[in-house]
Amino acid sequence: MRKVTSTFLLFIAIMLFTAGSAFSQRNRYIRGDGRIVKSMETVPAFNQIRAGAADNIIILTNGNTPYSVVIQTDENILSVIHVSVKNKVLDFSYADINPTKLKFYVTVPSLAVVHASGASVVKSADTLGGQVFKVIASGAANVNLTLNFQEVVVHASGAADLSLTGLAKKLTAVASGAADIKASHLIADSVFAKASGASDIRVNAQKFLSKDVSTAASVKLVNASRKTIQVQKPGERTRVVVYSSPVSASNWNDTTRVNIGSIHVEVVDGDTTKVTLGSHSLIVDNNGDVKWKRTKPARFNGHWAGIDLGINGYFTPGLNTDFGKTYDFLNQRYEKSINVNVNLFEQNIAFNKAKTIGLVTGVGFSFNNYRFSNPTYLSPDSNQVSGFYMRNVNVRESKLSLFYLTIPVIFEFQSNNTRRSHRFFVGVGVLINARLRSHTKIYFNEPNKQYYLEYPATGTQLPDYYTTPNRSGRNIVKSVNSFNLQPFRFDATLRIGYGMISLYATYALNQMFLKGQGLVLNQWSAGISLSGW
Repeated sequence: MRKVTSTFLLFIAIMLFTAGSAFSQRNRYIRGDGRIVKSMETVPAFNQIRAGAADNIIILTNGNTPYSVVIQTDENILSVIHVSVKNKVLDFSYADINPTKLKFYVTVPSLAVVHASGASVVKSADTLGGQVFKVIASGAANVNLTLNFQEVVVHASGAADLSLTGLAKKLTAVASGAADIKASHLIADSVFAKASGASDIRVNAQKFLSKDVSTAASVKLVNASRKTIQVQKPGERTRVVVYSSPVSASNWNDTTRVNIGSIHVEVVDGDTTKVTLGSHSLIVDNNGDVKWKRTKPARFNGHWAGIDLGINGYFTPGLNTDFGKTYDFLNQRYEKSINVNVNLFEQNIAFNKAKTIGLVTGVGFSFNNYRFSNPTYLSPDSNQVSGFYMRNVNVRESKLSLFYLTIPVIFEFQSNNTRRSHRFFVGVGVLINARLRSHTKIYFNEPNKQYYLEYPATGTQLPDYYTTPNRSGRNIVKSVNSFNLQPFRFDATLRIGYGMISLYATYALNQMFLKGQGLVLNQWSAGISLSGW
C-alpha cells in the first residue's frame, strides 16, 4: 500500500512540475497607476487595422472625427503608447506595460482589412459595410464583427477565435490549427470553406456550400432557410433536394439510399425529412426548420500514436536523488536530460457502446538521455555499476543514452464528444520496454589532452592516464555497453489531455540496474505529447 501511495504521489508531483515549467517568468512592466483617462488622436486616412499583443480595439463607423483613435488607459502610461498610419494601415505600439485598463476606440468610415494576432481583441460597435472585406487572424486573437459586404474573406490559424454576424453574398473561410470561425449568424448566399488541423468552421449558406475538410477538422452548416442546397467537395459534386412530406394519417416513412463515389446519401422522408450525407445529416422538420448535424464517431480512437517530448531521471525507492559519495557520479542535469518518444502505430479496442472507453496498444520507440552534472566516466568493465570523474581535462558533455522498443497497454477514458479534437481523456496503464541499445557519450573540449580518473568516494587517482581524441572538430567518444542495465523496463503511465495535446508521466516498476549490481534506482519521465496520427 505504501508503494502504491508513493507512486501516486510521484505522478501528481511530476504532472504539476511539467505543467508549471511551461510558464516563463514575467518581465518587468510599467504598472498602471489606476487613474483612467481618455485621449483622442487624429490620424491620416486608413482602411486597414493591425492588432497584436494584447490590443483591445473597438471599431466605430459613426463619429465627428472620421479618422481618429481614442486611447483609454492609465494616465502614467499614456505617453508610451503610440498610434501610427503607414501605407493606409493603422498600427499600435507601446513599451512593456501592465495597465489597469487599455482600450482603443477607432473611428473609420470604411474598412477593408483587419489583421489580428497575439492575444488581441477586435470588436465592432457598428455594422461595417462595403464591397470586399478581409480578416486575417492568428495566435490567440479574438475577433467579433458585424458585417454587410458583397464578399468576405476570412483566414484563421493557431488558436484564433472569430465570430461574424450580418450579411454577405459570398464568404470564403479558411481555418487551420485549432482556429474557430463562427459564422452561423453571417447569412451568405455562397460559402467556400476549407478546414484543416483541428479547426472548426460554422457557416450559414443559403444556396451553395463548397467545403474541403481534413480528418480532425469540421465544417458545419447551420440555420439553412432553403429546402434545396448544393454541397460540393473537392473532385466530387452532389445536389440534394429535400421535400417535406404532407401530414397524413398513415404516418409512413420512405427511405432512399444512393452512393455517389465515396459519398453515401440516405434520405428518410416522413413527417421529418432526414438526409445523411457522409458523416453529416441534414434534418428538415414539417415547419421547414433545418438542422445540420455531424454524426457520432463510429469507433473508439485512442491517444498513443504521436510524439512525446519531456525530461527524465531516476529516484531511489524513497524518491530521493541524494545518491551518496559512492554514486555521486550519477547526479543529473535535468534540463539537459531529454526524453523523446516516437509512437508509430496504434491499435484500439472499444469496451462500451458509446465508444468512450477502450484499450489502446501499439508500438513505439523511446529515447532516454541522462545528462550527468559531473565529468563522469561510466565504466563498462565491471560487475558493479561504477563511475569515475575525469580530471585535468575540460569536458563539455557526459551522458548515458538508452533506446527502447515500447509496447503500451493503456486503458483510456474519453468524454462523449462527437469531435475527437474536443474530447478530454485520461489514460492509465503499463508500458513494456525492451532495451535495444545503450551507450555513453563524452564530448571533450580539448583534443589530444592527457587526463586521469578519480574515485568519487575517496578522491583517489587511478594509476593509468588516458588521452582525448586528436581531432580538429568534435572530440566525442562513445562506448556501447549494457552497463549492468535491466534488459526490460515496465513503466506505470498516466496521460491526461484534451484534443491532440496531453501531459504524460511514467514511473518504472522495476529497478534500473540488474539486482545486486548497482544502486537501486527507478526511472521516471514526464512531458507533453502531441497525438492524433
